[in-house]
Amino acid sequence: MIDRSKKSREVHAEQMLKASTTLATAFIATVLLVPMSAIMASWVSPDVGVAFLQVVKNFLFSWEVFPFVIFEVLLAITIHSMRERAYDIYDELYSDGIKSLTVDEGS
Repeated sequence: MIDRSKKSREVHAEQMLKASTTLATAFIATVLLVPMSAIMASWVSPDVGVAFLQVVKNFLFSWEVFPFVIFEVLLAITIHSMRERAYDIYDELYSDGIKSLTVDEGS
């Protein structure tokens, strides 16, 4: 790996945090907001509620649920690893602050 300046590593870490935040937003929208909006739509129109329950039943007992769950788990792992790598870069760049915190905690 080519050694980069502190500024370029900091910018890279910042971009990784931004990308992981964007992915986390997409994850939350997919997992929480889409089903919640369907549930709220079922409250407004009873016909939609019956259709929604049928879709959920068909989805949960079909093979399509497995790729969806695998994709969401991989997305969560990617988000976590991107954040950890970004924090590792920050720790490497500003390790003097970490050392002083650990010394202060021991006293």
